[in-house]
Amino acid sequence: MRVPSAAGHVGTPIPDDELIALTDEVWARLHARVEQPFARLEIIVSALFDRRLEPAEVAEALGLADRIATKLGTLGFASAADLIRQAAGQLESTDLGLSNAIGMASLIDDARTAVAATVAELRVMAHSSQRIAVVGPATEVVDEVIWLALTQGIAVDHHVDGVSPTEHDTAAVVVSVGDPDLSRSRPLVRSVRELYTSQPMIMVAPSGNLAQRSRMVDSVTTVLDCESHPAGILDEVRASIHRAAHEPTLSVFGSGAEWLVEHLGNRGFTARVESSADSLLQSVQAGESRAVILTPETGPIKPFEILRMIRTDRQLRGAVVIAISDRTNPAHRHTALREGVDDIVPTDIDLDDLAVLIKARLQRRAVLEPIQDNTMKTGAVPWDAAVVLIERMLTVAFRRNAPVGVAYLRFDSPEDAAESRDLDSSIAREFRQEDVVARVDEQHLVIALRGVNRQTLMRRMAELHHKFGLHERAGRISGVEFPVDGRSLDELLENAKRTLNEAEANDGPAVTGFDWKPERSGTTDVLLVDPDETLGTVLSATLARRGLRVTQQPDSLDALSLLTGHDGDPLPRLVLTELDLRGIDGLQFLRQIREAGTMSRFKVVVLSARASESDMRQAFDLGIDDFVPKPFSTPLLLHRVTRLLES
Repeated sequence: MRVPSAAGHVGTPIPDDELIALTDEVWARLHARVEQPFARLEIIVSALFDRRLEPAEVAEALGLADRIATKLGTLGFASAADLIRQAAGQLESTDLGLSNAIGMASLIDDARTAVAATVAELRVMAHSSQRIAVVGPATEVVDEVIWLALTQGIAVDHHVDGVSPTEHDTAAVVVSVGDPDLSRSRPLVRSVRELYTSQPMIMVAPSGNLAQRSRMVDSVTTVLDCESHPAGILDEVRASIHRAAHEPTLSVFGSGAEWLVEHLGNRGFTARVESSADSLLQSVQAGESRAVILTPETGPIKPFEILRMIRTDRQLRGAVVIAISDRTNPAHRHTALREGVDDIVPTDIDLDDLAVLIKARLQRRAVLEPIQDNTMKTGAVPWDAAVVLIERMLTVAFRRNAPVGVAYLRFDSPEDAAESRDLDSSIAREFRQEDVVARVDEQHLVIALRGVNRQTLMRRMAELHHKFGLHERAGRISGVEFPVDGRSLDELLENAKRTLNEAEANDGPAVTGFDWKPERSGTTDVLLVDPDETLGTVLSATLARRGLRVTQQPDSLDALSLLTGHDGDPLPRLVLTELDLRGIDGLQFLRQIREAGTMSRFKVVVLSARASESDMRQAFDLGIDDFVPKPFSTPLLLHRVTRLLES
């Protein structure tokens, strides 16, 4: 498997044999837990081929589908979970029959294939530069935490009965215990802490009583209930790693700052002198400083004025602020605390005491505040940082078999720099924290949305274009979807730029997807061959709403001329044909396309009421890709057409 590298190109990682073995071992246990409801659901669906289902069977199948989809979603199989939910949607039909059975069986089979493909990809991708240790028996929650860590590129050492030294550097430890009497787990926790003296330790345990939990907090960083969602446990692991690795950085402003920086540096801090209030605010805004120390004399701008600017600015207010003052009477202290200072200390405070106070405040703020990249809070991310963030997003999406929508925006920026920053901030606030809004240059923005396909992306971009009046700035947006429209960031951006330029040159719409083509190109996504022109009109409109260009041809001989290249027009990407045709029979129609040697150049789906076993077998022997019986489910047909076009 090939995935995008951090530089935007394609690379092939080297798998780790130990991680491959662990992946196989954990997946075997997880698969055994999910296989039983999977098999039972397939038995119920197979019964529908022979008879109508009883209401109790339908209810059981819906429950099984919900259980399977939830479990697959938890394990990161997003596309497989969606397929199972689509199959469950078939069960809600008021007239369940053979066509529903075929549709559900196909969707369940597709879900199995998606799961198997993801597991195979993860097995090949088993490598990582970051590693955690998981201590505890192979319970469901332990296996799910290990599995989610592996899918997100985190290597794992699993210790079932205890811990032993390893040659690997370990960033964090997860200890899972199942005994409600937490006192029995204290020897295990102590032995783990003796081996991992400085790493964050997350304990997953039954709630226990307060006295038992209080005795645990001396050794562990965080205690989580064993009912916690595995994704939440892993989020806490990542947050703990982030906090442990984040070096305390201080900005000191005011008289005596140089002396204070020198002595705090001897006590384990990275401290810097700020020459002005502007540089102080900029260092906090850029995320370069996590704490601010204000001395009594700060020049023309008083300490309280600086404090107000920090606390009233959304990008700055998360910083720890400690004021050193020669006025520590209760009234002055009350005023300082009311203004938002974290602590106010006298000028003669012992430096060791000050260091302990700063560390305590930083640790407390890190626990209470969510872990965020300060460059992502507001405004557009600088392009160099964005490339790394988007490439990481693409890699995770590839492992999870999930989409990423990438939009390329071009518009005239405001002449005023402050107005331009405000526009960037306003656009960035329209999206989630995990999405990326990046400024490429003065005229271009790139927006990457995790888990968003092209259709949803284009709807969001159309709303954005209208809301911010980008038409007044000659604004244009093109959108692409990973991995359908490109397998790397470079390829995605190149395709988005080409589409944007093509739409601009042909006076096309201001918001275009990669599937947009100029009218004059004559490109067809789907050729619909069916004598029922009413059905053809409805299907054409339905497919067009999915962004597909459809050509309807009711006569099989005219369609044959097109598909064998006799009229010189470009071939479609997919042919959707009936078997009962006007002109020649559908099977003869398929046979002549195959003999002409062009069938391999497009996909073929038969949509027909002739669904006997003989007709279906002959059609597949002639090389078709799928067969959908009439009457049909529109969502199922759209799913199959989209899947074939994207394959």
